[in-house]
Amino acid sequence: MGAILRLSREHSLRMLIPMITIEDDIRQMREAFDALCAERKVKTPPEFGAMVETPAAALGIPRREVELLVRVQELSAKRAAGAG
Repeated sequence: MGAILRLSREHSLRMLIPMITIEDDIRQMREAFDALCAERKVKTPPEFGAMVETPAAALGIPRREVELLVRVQELSAKRAAGAG
């Protein structure tokens, strides 16, 4: 994650977390990402998102987690636009 943040200072990047299967996975990664951005004083962090890469994972995601992923995507879009 640190290397991606360093690169994001000079390049437009997106942070996509692979193999997300449960809500807690994305929440923990987002917390780590936000903490690292704060620690390194990253003013404009890269977009943050998740990859759901298997049909089983996609079908196994309860509605509340789908809604969380949508919110994560919306947050990333707001941050990228400078609104958040």
